[in-house]
Amino acid sequence: MMLLNSVHGFEKCLKGDSVVFGVECALTPTCSLTLSPPARSLSCTLAGALGHTVRTAMIFRHWMELDDGTAVLNPAPTADDDTLAACTFYSQVSTDPRLHDAVDSIQSTFASVIQELDKELQSWYSYEHVWRRDKSSTVTKFCARGPSVKQYDDKLRFYTHLASELSQAPQQVTHGCVSLDVRKLVGQVVGHTSEWVKLLGTGLMKEARSRLQHVLHKVTTVNKDLQTAPEDLVALTVVMRAVGRVSQDHAHLHTALLDVRQMFHTLQVYGIVVPREDHEQLEETSARLDVLHHTATSVQKNIEPVQKFFLANTQKKVADFSAVVQKFCERFESQGPGAVGEDLDKGVALLKEYTEEVSQLLDQRRVLDEEEDVFDLAATQYPGLDSAIHVMDQMRDVFNVYKQLRAIETTWRTMRWATAKLDELKTQVEEVREALLACSGAQETEVGRSLLQRLSDHTTSLEVTAALRQPAVQPRHWQHLVTVAGCAGGWASASGLGGVSVWDVLELRLSRHPLLVASTVAAAVRESLLSSQMREITRFWQRARLCVLTTSSVWRVEGLEDQLATLQHHNLALKTLRATKYCKPFEEEARRLAKTLVAVGDLLEVWQAAQADISLLLSAAVSSLIEGSSNLRVKHRQLLERTERRSFVLELAANPSYVEEVSALHGLARRLIADLADALARPRRQCPRLYFLTDLEVMALMAQPSPDALDGVIAKLFNHVVAVKHADDAVTGLVSAEGEQLNFPEAVALVEDVKSGEEAGVNVGVGVQQVLEASHEAMKSAVHKAIEELGKETKMQRAMLQETPTAATTVAWRVWWAASVDLALHARAKGDRQAVRQTLSVITDDIAVVLAAMGRGHGASQEQDAPKDEQEEEAMPLSSARTPASVCSQGTSRKGSLPPLPPPRILPLLMATLHARDVVATLVRNNTSTSRSFTWSAQPRYTWQPQHALLQLRAAHRALDYGYEYSGCGPADYVLTPPTERCLLALFTAVAAHSPPLMLGGVDGGCGRHSLVSTASHLAGRLITSFTLSPLTSSASLTALLTGSVVGGSWLVLRACTEASPSLLATLASTLLLMHRARTHDTATPVIPIAGQEAAVHPGVAVILCGNEASVRARGKTPALPHSLDTLCRPVRVSAPPPRTLVFAWLLAHDVPKAQEASEAVAEVTRQVLESYPGLARPGLRLYQRVTKEVVCSMAALADAVSPLEAAIAAFRQVMLPRLPHRLSAERRQRPRPTEPRPHRHSLVAVQRRRGFPGTDAGGEDPAGDGPEDLLPAGRGRGGRGEGRARVGLRGGARSPSLGQDDRHRRRRQAPAARPRPQALRGPTAGPSLGTEGEAAFGKQQGRRLSLGRRRRA
Repeated sequence: MMLLNSVHGFEKCLKGDSVVFGVECALTPTCSLTLSPPARSLSCTLAGALGHTVRTAMIFRHWMELDDGTAVLNPAPTADDDTLAACTFYSQVSTDPRLHDAVDSIQSTFASVIQELDKELQSWYSYEHVWRRDKSSTVTKFCARGPSVKQYDDKLRFYTHLASELSQAPQQVTHGCVSLDVRKLVGQVVGHTSEWVKLLGTGLMKEARSRLQHVLHKVTTVNKDLQTAPEDLVALTVVMRAVGRVSQDHAHLHTALLDVRQMFHTLQVYGIVVPREDHEQLEETSARLDVLHHTATSVQKNIEPVQKFFLANTQKKVADFSAVVQKFCERFESQGPGAVGEDLDKGVALLKEYTEEVSQLLDQRRVLDEEEDVFDLAATQYPGLDSAIHVMDQMRDVFNVYKQLRAIETTWRTMRWATAKLDELKTQVEEVREALLACSGAQETEVGRSLLQRLSDHTTSLEVTAALRQPAVQPRHWQHLVTVAGCAGGWASASGLGGVSVWDVLELRLSRHPLLVASTVAAAVRESLLSSQMREITRFWQRARLCVLTTSSVWRVEGLEDQLATLQHHNLALKTLRATKYCKPFEEEARRLAKTLVAVGDLLEVWQAAQADISLLLSAAVSSLIEGSSNLRVKHRQLLERTERRSFVLELAANPSYVEEVSALHGLARRLIADLADALARPRRQCPRLYFLTDLEVMALMAQPSPDALDGVIAKLFNHVVAVKHADDAVTGLVSAEGEQLNFPEAVALVEDVKSGEEAGVNVGVGVQQVLEASHEAMKSAVHKAIEELGKETKMQRAMLQETPTAATTVAWRVWWAASVDLALHARAKGDRQAVRQTLSVITDDIAVVLAAMGRGHGASQEQDAPKDEQEEEAMPLSSARTPASVCSQGTSRKGSLPPLPPPRILPLLMATLHARDVVATLVRNNTSTSRSFTWSAQPRYTWQPQHALLQLRAAHRALDYGYEYSGCGPADYVLTPPTERCLLALFTAVAAHSPPLMLGGVDGGCGRHSLVSTASHLAGRLITSFTLSPLTSSASLTALLTGSVVGGSWLVLRACTEASPSLLATLASTLLLMHRARTHDTATPVIPIAGQEAAVHPGVAVILCGNEASVRARGKTPALPHSLDTLCRPVRVSAPPPRTLVFAWLLAHDVPKAQEASEAVAEVTRQVLESYPGLARPGLRLYQRVTKEVVCSMAALADAVSPLEAAIAAFRQVMLPRLPHRLSAERRQRPRPTEPRPHRHSLVAVQRRRGFPGTDAGGEDPAGDGPEDLLPAGRGRGGRGEGRARVGLRGGARSPSLGQDDRHRRRRQAPAARPRPQALRGPTAGPSLGTEGEAAFGKQQGRRLSLGRRRRA
């Protein structure tokens, strides 16, 4: 307890107000703060005090607790056991927690006191900048900045105030039990502030003395100048300048003295003593400054007379110098370095002279400027001299660049042209050009422009002449250049061209003749190319050989076709080369080469012809039919052996005997072929269609009776069939030109009945005939199946269109269409007014199905939902059938499992349905109520008798049995219109009456006779064969064609029959007359004699003659034919559908979007052109199609940015305007012109009026207007009578531009019969169309058009 009380007493002493420890703070030599004694010493002292307290308590007696819990009194320790006692005492007191708490409290209290002392010391570090050791350097830097007196005063006041504050602050600070003494620290800091004050005062003293010396020096200098006598201009200048300086600097010097006085006062304020000598010098300087001012005033009054004299003299010098400068400028402009033109060397010398002269003038000008400045005169300006100096500076830069160029040109004089690197030369020139352009004003001076032109000439010359280094350029080309360029001096001869330098070439100035150089180089290159091509041709034929293939069974020359193709290419190339002007140097060589190629061609052609005939004659099927085949084989092999020994083509072609031998061998083969007439007749008797093949084609088929051989001639045996399907040497079907396939019920083998190879070729006609019969059976089966399927369904099915041939589907649909119309007309006769309209609705549904099969329109289900009033709308012509891009589908159709059919395959069926819909719509409009109406009975239609399986084509009262001939999908671009319907009726009537029809067309052709006959043959299911007669046609050829047609039952079309020879026409007339009599009068199978034998006349045979109106006699309308043929034939005048209708069909066939808009726009512009130019006829089909293509392309390229009518106007201006005859301009004045169209619609007439029409003078015709596509004057059109009826206006679009007032009155005055009927009242003049009911397949856009049509009809 006693020890605890002692520790508590010590703790209370430390926490009380009494000071236990005393500490002193001071600065160390290293300018850091330190305590004396330090804090560690204080801690050690405290620890020693605590230990002493414990040791003091140990000497007293106290109770000690034993291990057994008893307490005993511990005796006081003795000197012998002091250590043991201490250990025992400490072990006893160390476990007392109260003692521990007291010690911890003492330690924490003392630690907090030490922290307070540390904070106190840290606060003194804010004066660290005062006791820094670099005071002298800091003050020196401050004085070097030239501070003002105020800045000095601020610094001095700061340090003085700081010392005062520290002196007045408390000198001792008590923190707990510790007292901090800062008297020594304060004294040290105040001592440092005194040092700062002394250093700043020294600096301020130096500044004051420096300023005082400066003022004194100036006063002394100016006073000396004022004492000078003004005897001359120099002395006067010194005096006047001294007076001026006194006037200018007096106030400044006086201010400087005031500053010095203020500095002295500041030093005295802060206790810095200023020496007495400095005060005296200040007062003396102030007095001398006042005296100087009075002296300057008196001197200025005394020198006024002298000043006037020298002023007049200076003005006279300035006037004289101005005159000198003016003369210099005039001479500089006219004779200076800038007037040397292209002689830049002279300019360099003149620039040096004028530079020296300008230097002298500048010196004089500087002197005069100084004199003017003395008298306070404005400096005289010399603009001419300044401009000359500026120009000379620019020219100096330019001439420096020229010196650089001249150094380069010096190297060019020794550089060889042949080995020079032109790219490096051009790089050097470009570097000089860049340096010149970098000069300021290089292009403003004439010298700069001349140098730029020189550089341009160098660059151009290097570029132009670079091509002359080609190997193709020969010395003669150089000579030509030099002569034409007029630089023939050192270039009179081209010899020694390798020693010519680059500078010699540049001196020619060929840059002035770039076209000459280009043409010369081009000629050289072309000549070189021509020469190389001729050498290549010669080398090729020098190496060419006739490769003889010798095997056990084959001896032949290989590669004749390739060599002939190469020869043809070489002949064409040589002919082209000889036609050019570049062949003149090689004319003799080209002539020899052409002669050689002619000989080679004769050899190869005779070998090819001979080998083709010999290969056929030596085949196994043909060689057994002739007796001389062995002799031919021996001679052939002997000739091939000789050819193999000497196989070079040129060597053989140069041997006339060898060529004659080959020709003789070919002649032998031709004679043997002529002896094979009986052998070739056998397969033709087996298959009459083989009459349409040449002898060589029949022999080739006999030599190789295989499907591959048949594939090569299938196009002559069928119409629109391009290949056969075969498997295992058996024909399984046909492939049409549209890609459609007709599969046979069974595979047909061409030689399946004959085993030996020798008899196979002879009986090949049997196999071909079986192929024909198989195609007929397949077509018949397809037609019958389609008729049955259509009879079971209420409408056409997509699956049938995919699986059944298009021709069969079309025929079946026409059968049911004719039957349904007949039934509807019978019902109409009995009083059912809606029967025909219901048929029209069914046709519309089928049209929608066909469109869906093409990937267009909507499904038939959507068409059935159309309003009834829309179904009753009138029929729309074909040109109004829209095909917008928005309703076209890509990829698969809406019936996801069936892909869309290509337009060429499905379009014939679409044309048939459209035509049928137009016919029924006509019946509805005409209110037809009987099937005996001519409108209906004249239509070509099919009738089906299921009990006899008889299918017939009927037109009026005539009937033709359907031939089931497969001819592809059918014509996709031919449209039936009323004119073509009349032509078909006349054609079918003549064929059914066994009278050959005579198809007559326009003068220039192009009326569609062959297209009409092709369409008729497709409708009748017959093969059609065309042959053009001429005066050179032989009777044998005509007889073979007639035999094939008569026996095979095909249609034979003889074109240009009026051009044949009279004997040939007589033969034709006799054969046709026999056919007519046999088919008219014989009740049994008719037989006629033809080709020396009796031939049965096939019921389906027809011979059709074609001519033109040019062959009609002047006195009548009968063709110039033999009388027998004239009386037998039935003339049929053909008129093609309007071009607009055919072009629209073409657009549909090629799947062109926006076909309606393009067709209508072209029709509208065509109408306006025809109304404005009465001397024109309608454009031909090809020109119409070309314009429509241009419109479609413009609309596709510009999207919606251009209207269809604007695109049509642009197409007409580009295509048709250049073809209009010039004489039409005079004809156009005879009638009123159309008025200006509306702003949103443009017409061709308006475009012509704005941009001018070509050819306003009468007379003369456009040389480009003589082709079949051109616009012709009236009376020479191609369309015939029917074309004029196809007048179709715009439907569904904006109105066409209105006509003028006179034109409207003229139309009102027309008779009612002459006026064209409204579109709603016209018949189907534009061919088949989609109709009003079918418009539901094209979406809501067409609904608006139908509503507009109803309003117009109402």
